[in-house]
Amino acid sequence: MSSLPVIPSLTALRAFEAAIRRGSFRDAAEELSVTPAAVSHQIQHLEAMLGTKLFLRKHRAIAPTEAALRCLPKIQEGFESIREALDRAVHDYPNVLTIGAPPSLMSQWLMPRLHRFAVKFPDFILRTTVKTRLPLPLSKIRRAELQDVLRWTEECDVLVVYGSGNYPGMNVQNLFPTDIAPVCSPRLLSKGRRLNEPGDLRNFNLIHDDRGLLYEGTAFWDLWLDHFNYRGINTETGTHYDYSSFAIQAAVDGLGVVVTTPILADDEIKSGALTLPFPGKKARIESGYFLVTSDAVRERLSVKQFCAWALLEGLPARAPQGKPEP
Repeated sequence: MSSLPVIPSLTALRAFEAAIRRGSFRDAAEELSVTPAAVSHQIQHLEAMLGTKLFLRKHRAIAPTEAALRCLPKIQEGFESIREALDRAVHDYPNVLTIGAPPSLMSQWLMPRLHRFAVKFPDFILRTTVKTRLPLPLSKIRRAELQDVLRWTEECDVLVVYGSGNYPGMNVQNLFPTDIAPVCSPRLLSKGRRLNEPGDLRNFNLIHDDRGLLYEGTAFWDLWLDHFNYRGINTETGTHYDYSSFAIQAAVDGLGVVVTTPILADDEIKSGALTLPFPGKKARIESGYFLVTSDAVRERLSVKQFCAWALLEGLPARAPQGKPEP
């Protein structure tokens, strides 16, 4: 029996398995958080390596060939074996704790606090990883979010995710809800420039934290202005950042005013590097931050203690802030 001189990459095999299971390159790309073109490229590479067609391309549809159907069961069996091996590794080393979170939450909130957990529980070996998502149409945001969470729990013991919190089959705890509000550097207001009322925003550069578009389908600026029924501000202008940490740093540097989640700018606000120009005017949005674990690890000591610690750290953000100004 002949064999391939080189084993195909896991990326190509994942693209193949997802495409045949989902029935389209587009749906496979959505599941894998890549573009349809990337899925198509990986499958073409796999077909070239095998020297045979795996899919018949039709108008807006694909159909697996006999060759694809013959090899699919063993490939799926292989992925299951990998998952079992990783699960066995985790249970062989119960003190290893892998934490996944979005990049900005990791850098702005979790990492400045994680040393306290490490000091309190020195026997645990901590590993951290960040997770990102691609922008999607509003109609697909929540479905893709659930798929992302389910996939990430295969790689991490605990996830700290930003989203709806509606993840069937997962153990979900509310770390803290999410408010948004404008923040800016005090230096921006030190040269006689006023920012006493929302109308004054016309005289400032708007910085955009694009999590609103990614998770809510609406820009944070528009959500905040609509919440307080403010009109006349052109939110089509300004500078956009995919990551909140970049948007917050731009505000610290005095480049403009950003609507973001103040909890992620907490250290900068406490230090005086940022200020809330409209105190009390915070708008609560649907998405929040949640601790997510699977049934497979929820009873592990390290997981339980990390979740309990994180909930205590998030307690100030969950505390009632008083009734916001209208």
